[in-house]
Order: sequence, then structure tokens, then C-alpha cells
Amino acid sequence: MEGVIRKWGNSPALRLPSAVMKSAALELEQHVTITATRGASSSNPPKSQTTSWKTCWRA
Repeated sequence: MEGVIRKWGNSPALRLPSAVMKSAALELEQHVTITATRGASSSNPPKSQTTSWKTCWRA
């Protein structure tokens, strides 16, 4: 399945079809860990739950 990265507000976004959401057992508002390498990316449920997106971006 192919997708298109589009602009959503000021950020790029990849919209997931409902078939992908169902197949991967994902839910709306679910936190995921995104891993990116040259030419590929993947997303998985995080090993530990975070309370907000701000927690994810703290370095």
C-alpha cells in the first residue's frame, strides 16, 4: 500500500487508511514510537506509555 506525505497545519503528515489501522491494531490518539533510517521508517507502540507529546520531545 502506498501513501502520500501531505501538509497538516505547519507539519508534514502521513494519513493511515482504516485498513492499516485495523491490521496493525492501532487506535486514534494512541502513542507510537517512530523510527526513521535513510529511505525507510516504521512505527510501533512505545515500550512505556508517555503522558503527552511534550514528554516525547524532551532531550
